[in-house]
Amino acid sequence: MSSSQTADIPLLSGGIITIDTIKNETQEKSRRTKIVCTLGPACWEVPQLEELIECGMSVARFNFSHGDHGGHQACLDRLRQAAANKNSHVGEYNVMIEISYQSFDIVEKSPMAIESAMQNGSILTLFAVWELCIGILHNTFWDNNLQFSNIYRSLAIIAVMLDTKGPEIRSGFFANGAKKVCLTKGESIILTTDYAFKGDKFKLACSYPAICTSVTVGQSILCADGSLVLTVLSIDEAAGEVTCRIENNAEIGERKNMNLPGVVVDLPTLTEKDIIDIVDFGCKNNVDFIAASFVRKASDVSKIRQILADNGGQHIKIICKIENLEGLQNYNDILRLTDSVMVARGDLGMEIPPEKVFLAQKMMIREANIAGKPVITATQMLESMITNPRPTRAECSDVANAVHDGTDCVMLSGETANGPYFKEAVSVMSRTCCEAESAINFDALYQSVHNSTRGRYRNLSNPESLASSAVKTAIDINAKCILVLSESGASARAIAKFRPNMPIAVLTQSKTVARQCNGILKGCHSFIVDSLEDTDAIVEEVNTEIVSSGIAQEGDLFVIVCGANHGMGANNQIKVERVLSNYWEETGESDMSAHNKGREAHHEHLVGSNVNQSKGCSIM
Repeated sequence: MSSSQTADIPLLSGGIITIDTIKNETQEKSRRTKIVCTLGPACWEVPQLEELIECGMSVARFNFSHGDHGGHQACLDRLRQAAANKNSHVGEYNVMIEISYQSFDIVEKSPMAIESAMQNGSILTLFAVWELCIGILHNTFWDNNLQFSNIYRSLAIIAVMLDTKGPEIRSGFFANGAKKVCLTKGESIILTTDYAFKGDKFKLACSYPAICTSVTVGQSILCADGSLVLTVLSIDEAAGEVTCRIENNAEIGERKNMNLPGVVVDLPTLTEKDIIDIVDFGCKNNVDFIAASFVRKASDVSKIRQILADNGGQHIKIICKIENLEGLQNYNDILRLTDSVMVARGDLGMEIPPEKVFLAQKMMIREANIAGKPVITATQMLESMITNPRPTRAECSDVANAVHDGTDCVMLSGETANGPYFKEAVSVMSRTCCEAESAINFDALYQSVHNSTRGRYRNLSNPESLASSAVKTAIDINAKCILVLSESGASARAIAKFRPNMPIAVLTQSKTVARQCNGILKGCHSFIVDSLEDTDAIVEEVNTEIVSSGIAQEGDLFVIVCGANHGMGANNQIKVERVLSNYWEETGESDMSAHNKGREAHHEHLVGSNVNQSKGCSIM
């Protein structure tokens, strides 16, 4: 945003950034933006996957443009093993720690210490859950003697994404066993639809049968990620050949991708391979997300949804990758039906002018924010880290700008799949997201989302109104956290839409919902519970634990979103709970002593600050 949204009159942005903001240590544990990591040869062994989990990976991406089902299955099994080693769970792998009536004292917070404690019969408490939510890590687990048989937790919850190969146009193979051909600027080359033809520097095969009827004279054709640019000179439909001028010197290998900018290609969004991958791998392995490549219209989403439903995968969320002009033109229709979107800037940068990609990114993120759909920004975010241990300043700025645009997630591709610095890439990505978030006025951002939604739809939906009220209440009372009880994840998604400054703790009975919310919903941390029926019992457990852990003090507040009745879609209540340290202790002091404690300091965070009331804001 070029202007501030924190006052009645427009001001330059960046007003909350000071020299201390730059000098202070990065608070990495407070990160709200989620990180998607692509798995590949560089990081797919168990010890390396454990490092990715430690560094902050929330979604593991399996790229089905490469490999086969056997290889992906082996990688998924190793991911589950890594998750088990880290006391996490992935897919159907269930690694949870039951909180029950036991005393313990763990003085070291590490996977080894936790494993040792489990072997010795010690059980962890909800203290660690709340630690993770608030983003504060202590070194001591306090001794407790409380009954918590209802609540479960895991140190990390990793979602799984299947990214389809999608339709593609590729060049063919070379004659005489050649691995590369050298092309010279100014010379001509013929593209033939005979894909069996073995090519050379004068003629190349193209896998797209309709190329002759799709392109026009003067149009550009991009090959090998744009490293080769061709201009169409003539078209011979009868021979199935297109003659082109070579615009730059290039050396290319076999089967390189080809892009036809601005062309509506006559290819299905889901190929036969994609359907097999979704049914035989995705549904059978209970993946959490299908990232569908080259989605171009709303009917593509409906078709994917039907395939999932027909094969027991109706719980799997769809992420539509927008990668060409047709997808952009139909974006609002796609957004209405999809669960999430991905700004796939790689192919998009081939299909539209590269200087316009940032405009498309901002437009797509803004629309997704208003619709309340999670959005992932992807491709070349830290590209140089495939070979270098440090990113360029421009790459860090790219990540930060995506966060400021409003993205829920950022994604690493070759940086983690193929580079030796995969761990460093995730760490840099995490720290950059944290720093970008530190420069955001979340109170004003809430008002912007609220006003932009009303400006678009006139009124908020019932779930949006409840979520908006919960976030506004949390802002007004300076709550430490928003606790949401959610069976389907819809309430959590609605709350995440309004971008609260405090963490969102999602309590759910469903492991799938827990992974999906923790995976791509901004600011959400998921925890699995045995039952959501007894809201008061859960609140009491949370209340006591955040005090005993030292995270919150007596008198602090937290907001709870729940339902008067149990069941999906039943959330209709907002509760404000004040932390009471003597909930069950009979000390002779009334629990009402907490009523005024902390009230005198309730607005200390505003004293001496230059925070103004937000009015008339919208997403710019």
